[in-house]
Amino acid sequence: MNKNGYNLALCGYGAIGKGVVKIVNSLPSSLNIKMTKVLDKEEKREELGELFVPSYLDITLDPTIDVVFEAMGGDAFAYICIKSALENGKSVITSNKETVSKHLDEYLSLAKQNNCYFLFEASVGGGIPLIYTLLEICDYDHINRIQGILNGTTNYILTRVIYDHLSFEDALKEAQKKGYAEANPDADINGADLARKGAILASLAFNKIIDVNEVKTYGLQYLNQKVIDEIQKMNKVLKYVVDAKRVGEDISLSIMPTLINEEHAFESIKYETNGVVLSCEFNDDVVLIGKGAGQLPTASSMIQDLFRVIKGNGEIERKNVSKATLLPPPENNYLVLDKNGDVFIKYLNSFELNDYPFIARII
Repeated sequence: MNKNGYNLALCGYGAIGKGVVKIVNSLPSSLNIKMTKVLDKEEKREELGELFVPSYLDITLDPTIDVVFEAMGGDAFAYICIKSALENGKSVITSNKETVSKHLDEYLSLAKQNNCYFLFEASVGGGIPLIYTLLEICDYDHINRIQGILNGTTNYILTRVIYDHLSFEDALKEAQKKGYAEANPDADINGADLARKGAILASLAFNKIIDVNEVKTYGLQYLNQKVIDEIQKMNKVLKYVVDAKRVGEDISLSIMPTLINEEHAFESIKYETNGVVLSCEFNDDVVLIGKGAGQLPTASSMIQDLFRVIKGNGEIERKNVSKATLLPPPENNYLVLDKNGDVFIKYLNSFELNDYPFIARII
């Protein structure tokens, strides 16, 4: 790698990509770090000017480029770009939780084979230095459980619904207007986004290969006013929680609406803020809180990874990794909405959880 400077390229000039360019352009000129090429659709050509390139090969086959940022989202094309960059010895920094959750170990293996780095701090937790912290803890301790609020969209919506008494529909529209929710919010509301993030964290913490398609998700799409009224009568707060736990050699990993008491650590995590509790064997609970979404918080995590590349400490090594057996959520008391529209509390086992349109674990 060029020790006198670093030439960067970017795949995806959306909100996050623009944030990356903005921060790179703000760095001291003495560092000689330059964004030299940006890949996006043809309609971005005029806006990008001389930075614009129409093909990923213009980036991945260019011997002058040291580091490639990937901020496109999705998997199919992102996979092609990332794989090509790593095969050509270019370090890759991504914010893309979908592709990381599906191909993590392949990407890490390619990076090692080609003497470069694959880094993905921004894929989980936005601006929170979460993955790096988790990996540091794993060097000397055992993480036994991860609980997290890791979706800024749904946390914003639930905050407005539970605390500010908006309807679910109005809160969603407001989140979309503010840019927290996509025009199609399905991946947030049905738990797919959280499943990807949970799979990444659990895979790293427990040294397992996790098939993201096997992660159990229980969504918010059937949350209605009747359920909300019942929650408020209980003096509980509703959060959408990732819960990953080591159970012997297996892992319990679920994405589920969860009712907490007002004194719970998650009660103060509101709006688009994210929070994670890492329960460790020696270090007890480590709590990390910060902006989980937004252009600049996410882009800043990608720039953190850039400086790990520059300092030569970006290697993530995985040894003796085995395929995880995922267990269903445990028996517990749940608030349920049945198909008749009735809301009540019921003790459910893992086989009964899918019998109801909406369930929320009570802790």
